[in-house]
Amino acid sequence: MALVEETPGPVLSAINLGYAYTSKGFALRGVNFFVRAGEAVGILGKNGAGKTTLIRALSGLLTPNQGEVWLKDRPLQNYKNSELYRTLGLVFQNPNDQVVEFRVLEDVLFGPKNLGVDPLKAKGRALNALKRVGLEGFEERLVRTLSFGEMKRLSIAGLLVMDPSVLILDEPTQGLDPAGEVAVMRILKKLAKSSNIAVVVTTHNLDLAASFLDRVYLLDKGQVLAEGPSDSLLRDEGLLKKANLRLPYVGKPFSSLKRQKGLSWPEVPVTLKQARAFLKWLFYSNSNPSGASRSTAGEKGSAQSQA
Repeated sequence: MALVEETPGPVLSAINLGYAYTSKGFALRGVNFFVRAGEAVGILGKNGAGKTTLIRALSGLLTPNQGEVWLKDRPLQNYKNSELYRTLGLVFQNPNDQVVEFRVLEDVLFGPKNLGVDPLKAKGRALNALKRVGLEGFEERLVRTLSFGEMKRLSIAGLLVMDPSVLILDEPTQGLDPAGEVAVMRILKKLAKSSNIAVVVTTHNLDLAASFLDRVYLLDKGQVLAEGPSDSLLRDEGLLKKANLRLPYVGKPFSSLKRQKGLSWPEVPVTLKQARAFLKWLFYSNSNPSGASRSTAGEKGSAQSQA
């Protein structure tokens, strides 16, 4: 009898989460959320949708009025602060709120030193953390000489040194140029896949979400509208419109052409990989009219499998 591989359980989860700001009404309503080890998951929504409130609840910075947050095998509130800091890391949107020392290596060592980690062991972990975020060789640099993107990566390293199971980041690409955005998202994707860390990010950038995140949650008015694989859910124009979000830029010309010409195409691509597969399918269909029906079906399946 063939063995069925079990899907691993969530490392971090929220169950029926609710939170209300006294003067502003409910910020979260009945939110269910989970992330597994090795996943990169996004929380998407317009301003005021509840993204920041949700990650504050997931990281223990605020206590929900309703529901529970579980980290591994027990509720979040059952963790001592020292244990929580070793298990879950939160990267703020502005790295200046997180970087505390004058030199790069000193800053990464701040957490281990305060938790009493052996100095030699702490330095080895700090050097490894800097390497993982692309800051190898920056150890003696003054923090004030770093670019904003390098500061972002330094704040990530300052949490990686604690060897966390979960890494939560609030708008990690905010304020970066396109090259910097891609660099940070590649680092996060690699951390999830190579280090088996559960990565959670809030973002407005649907293009990066479609290309680098495994799953996404769409939030609107503090509620989850939908959850699913990023490269398929973010193709749903009706759903995105309901969440007051736009289609990723890659999909816009395909969507416009499909709508203007009334064409019966499959779902529009939203990543470059999907676009290449789609254009291949489209060219093959148009250049082989005698076998279009059979070829179209085959290429459509190929395009979806490559996405």
